[in-house]
Amino acid sequence: MSSINPAAMTDFEQLKTANAALIASAATLRDLEEARVRILGKSGAVTVELKKIASLPLERKKTVGPQVRAVQLEAEALIAARRSALEAAELAAHLAADRLDLSLPAPPRRRGSVHPTMQTMDEMIVLFAELGFALAEGPDIEDDFHNL
Repeated sequence: MSSINPAAMTDFEQLKTANAALIASAATLRDLEEARVRILGKSGAVTVELKKIASLPLERKKTVGPQVRAVQLEAEALIAARRSALEAAELAAHLAADRLDLSLPAPPRRRGSVHPTMQTMDEMIVLFAELGFALAEGPDIEDDFHNL
């Protein structure tokens, strides 16, 4: 059995805390993108930890791998949440500055309803079907006079 190194646990906890603080301190979308690159980019903190896993023995990989993946998933979730909050704040500020924003999609149009005649026909079809009748559709009138 392998024992989990408590020092490694605190390292990952410190990394989580540092990532959360960096993401929370982002005031704009540009700051958030810089934070994402510092955390998850090619030479980001989490990527460096992922690269270190390759040099570890198999037993150690089994314990460290899930921990690093958990840090990565938490960072991605925090970034997504912060991005949506910043985008909403940016849209609210933009809408507050402009009274009418023509770039937004139009409000949804109300859909119509079934015409009363067709609604009555549908109800009659259901009623007669319950009585045992069947609906037969076919050509209405086929003769030379009506097919000019």
